[in-house]
Parts: sequence; C-alpha cells; structure tokens
Amino acid sequence: TFNEDDIEMSMLKKHIVRKTNLSTDPAKAPTLFEVTMAAYETITMDLERHVKRDVEEFKDRQYALFTGVQIHGPNGSDHCWLGKASLLIKGEFSPLVLSASPTLQL
Repeated sequence: TFNEDDIEMSMLKKHIVRKTNLSTDPAKAPTLFEVTMAAYETITMDLERHVKRDVEEFKDRQYALFTGVQIHGPNGSDHCWLGKASLLIKGEFSPLVLSASPTLQL
C-alpha cells in the first residue's frame, strides 16, 4: 500500500517487490531476514546503477562503495554487516578487499 506520509518507504517497498520474488500475499509472508536481504540487494543495485550513470557524465570520478545492513540488537546494541565493498574506476567495478586485521599507522 502507498503511504502519502512516507513516500520514500512506499517507493522502496514497491521497488523491492518488483525486483525480487517476495510474496505480497499475507498467507505467504516472507521472513524478516528475507525482507532485509531483499532491501539490501535492491538498495545495492540502485546505488551501483546511480554511480554508473554519474560516471558516464563525469568520467574522472571514482567511487568506493560500501553496502551492508545495520542490525539493531537487544539492549541498545548495534552491529553492522558489510555486504559488499567495491571500487568504481573508469566505469568498471572491482572488488575492494578489506583486511581482517588492519594496521593503523599514525
């Protein structure tokens, strides 16, 4: 349903349902995990599409993209799951590998 008081969320819901196979039938409701991952995938695809379009216009721009999910846990604990990290240089994506134990240099 479309909520005029929250247009952004309404459009995101519509986009997620259109881009994924999530059911809108209440009898076959997806799990919270399925909805979260569908939102993550949809937002990641949108972000990548937007920066690719930007680079077509501004050829010298480079991007480092990080996408993931913020997880609100019990007792006010928050966590972040890094889903994808990539670089966009000259219109081409390449994976950005992050070290598990980075070295801090000051």
